[in-house]
Amino acid sequence: MQIPSRRHASLRRGRPGLTAKTSNCLQPNEIAAKLCSLTTEPSSQSIQAQLGKTLHQQQRAPQWWTAVLVHLRKLDRPDISIILIEVMASARIPINVSHLTSVVSAFEKAGQWQEALSLFFQMPMRWVSPNVLSFNAAMSASEKGGQWQRALSLLSDMSERKICPTVISWTAAMSACEKGCQWQRV
Repeated sequence: MQIPSRRHASLRRGRPGLTAKTSNCLQPNEIAAKLCSLTTEPSSQSIQAQLGKTLHQQQRAPQWWTAVLVHLRKLDRPDISIILIEVMASARIPINVSHLTSVVSAFEKAGQWQEALSLFFQMPMRWVSPNVLSFNAAMSASEKGGQWQRALSLLSDMSERKICPTVISWTAAMSACEKGCQWQRV
């Protein structure tokens, strides 16, 4: 007897944001693969064309879009992720902290720490407040970029915003200091 996974159980319960597969609706991993298969340089127009009706079918499904962005991060495509954020915004799909954190994390994973930090610092301009995961992704990007001062500043910012640092937060800050030969600051 096969035990149903949590994901499938949540689909049966009709949890908002995640939809069961229908003949016209692709799953987030399928959309991410489709976007990665673009033969031209990714642009807003090419991404909109690839998404087709999906853009409007999933307009009120923020978790679905988060899943697409997570799959793009796993496929190491921050370039497509950031364009997708702009396409979503132009289609009036509300951008949330999970969406932007996924893209910050994608840039961090790809070693593009400047882009990761730039997007992190743009969050308030997009009316999105960073959360602990956002800070962790930004601190990891700082660590990869050898920016130990920035990592410590972000850790301090967390306290000022009443966001409780996690083990990941402390580890990223300590690793950044270690890489910057600033172990005494830890």
